[in-house]
Amino acid sequence: VSYVWGGSSIPPGLDCSGLVYWAAQQLGLGWPRLTAAGYQSGSTPVAWGSKVPGDLLFWGSPAHHVAIYAGGNRMIEEPTRARPDGTPPSGARPRSAATAPGSTTREVCSPRA
Repeated sequence: VSYVWGGSSIPPGLDCSGLVYWAAQQLGLGWPRLTAAGYQSGSTPVAWGSKVPGDLLFWGSPAHHVAIYAGGNRMIEEPTRARPDGTPPSGARPRSAATAPGSTTREVCSPRA
């Protein structure tokens, strides 16, 4: 899927928070279209070791990048224009994770957060 800044549909493409929105829509969740920081602000932290598939991973506070935890120390994310290989803009591991307000998915905080 192509990177499209502000994108939230296929086609034409997605950005990182658009991927979260698109995935939630595919699951029938009524999440609003938010930025990475918006998804982060509506979440509840959990211990890094307690993350489960479907939790959202965040870079920064406020978040400037978001991905979906897939389990087994893997994630699903939309590449950025700056890093077409899918590496997060910061080049670092995620610092926390979250979901849209009112969802049942949990936020995950890194021990380095």
